[in-house]
Amino acid sequence: MKTQNLESTFDENSKTTKWLDGRWRETDSDQLTTTKYINKAKKLIKRSKIAVFIYLDPDGMPVGKAMLVADRVNFTRLYFSTNSSSKHVNQVTHNPVATLYIYDPKTIEGLMLSGKAVIEADPEWRKRIWRDSYAKFYSGLDDPDYCVLRFDVDMCNYYHLATNVTFRM
Repeated sequence: MKTQNLESTFDENSKTTKWLDGRWRETDSDQLTTTKYINKAKKLIKRSKIAVFIYLDPDGMPVGKAMLVADRVNFTRLYFSTNSSSKHVNQVTHNPVATLYIYDPKTIEGLMLSGKAVIEADPEWRKRIWRDSYAKFYSGLDDPDYCVLRFDVDMCNYYHLATNVTFRM
């Protein structure tokens, strides 16, 4: 997946949904409006420490797990440290399609990120993500149960109060 900066992203098919005249109305977004909400989404990602990772179990049922965001790259890739033996790691090896959900209750902003999750194979990411506090869970950086999960963003849906904007990454 190509990584790009959110500020330069605009899809002519972007939609804005607003609560108008007592109902939700969908309209095409112009580039200025979409860029405004992309920047708001970018700020929400930057300040978020926790994301709900949602994946499908073997029966196709959605399962959510709150996870600490360990790192971000250009707001189109998010990284998490986790256990190789966990159910969600096992499942994304079979079906990488997943969703992240980020919410700020203080500002009443939400962001749904759809994309794919993969096990990051680059050993440099293991080093980059590693924190000394992980030593209470793992025997060290080379512990086979220590794993880095990478989420590649494809599509976003940002909402704040009565505005809901969908855009592609």
